[in-house]
Amino acid sequence: MMQEKKGGDGLIMVNKLKTVVMNYDVPKSFFMSLEDFCIRNAINVDVFDNSRKKEVKTTCLQCFKAFMVDKAGEFNLPKDLINNLASKVNSKIGHIGHYLDEGTVKTIHSLS
Repeated sequence: MMQEKKGGDGLIMVNKLKTVVMNYDVPKSFFMSLEDFCIRNAINVDVFDNSRKKEVKTTCLQCFKAFMVDKAGEFNLPKDLINNLASKVNSKIGHIGHYLDEGTVKTIHSLS
């Protein structure tokens, strides 16, 4: 439970993605790398609920999706699985071919 607070809704997304891979042999380390990404790139956002300010943690979905696609390529996951995983994250892949990871701009290698 503590980990979800550190990584926010990004970790919730990772758990949803785990259901997509049931028929594939996907290393646990792939999902561990996604969880680590969410934790190290969690940002605080103020949300207002009934006029009360609440701070929640989130991860940029575009950066998350880019990282996920890149990692899936590094793990040599099948293209159909990568496409299926990517379709579950409702965002673009990165920001004009790049994503941010712990303050460093990275190029999405799987798109080149």
